Amino acid sequence: YTARYGVAGGDLTGSRPVQATWKGVMVGHAHAESVRGDELLGASTLTYNTGANSVDVSFTGIKNLTKERAHSVESITASGLPVSQTGGFNALANAGYTEINGAFYGPAHAETAGTIYHRGDGAFTGAFGGQAPVTRNPSGQGSARPAGSRPDARFNPPAAGKQSR
Repeated sequence: YTARYGVAGGDLTGSRPVQATWKGVMVGHAHAESVRGDELLGASTLTYNTGANSVDVSFTGIKNLTKERAHSVESITASGLPVSQTGGFNALANAGYTEINGAFYGPAHAETAGTIYHRGDGAFTGAFGGQAPVTRNPSGQGSARPAGSRPDARFNPPAAGKQSR
């Protein structure tokens, strides 16, 4: 017997978000006999619905990296997953074939992460993450980051005329 599971973690925000969309990646391992253990990679998009206190989750472009081809299940969508007052969500979706557990992390809900377990055809276990969009400052210098988030090289490109080491 081999156990497979996904792990995600960080500093929980502890409340529901107010931002709308997070984009990132999902990674996983396939379960089916012919592809057992193969590495999977896809895109993740989470959209928060403020009025309904729910999140829509989609995993798209799921590829089997080991076999260098599309995975037998190329996309999974789960809509209306309830988000708790502490910013967590877990639910069965797609007639119980997909279990998604996640939460919002970091200052100002800047990130999201969680795990996914998809049963049935194309079964796999994995983890996903996403980041709130980063927009340009009106001045055009550097990048804005979500309010209260920590400085990070990804958010602070070198100023014009300055060299990075």
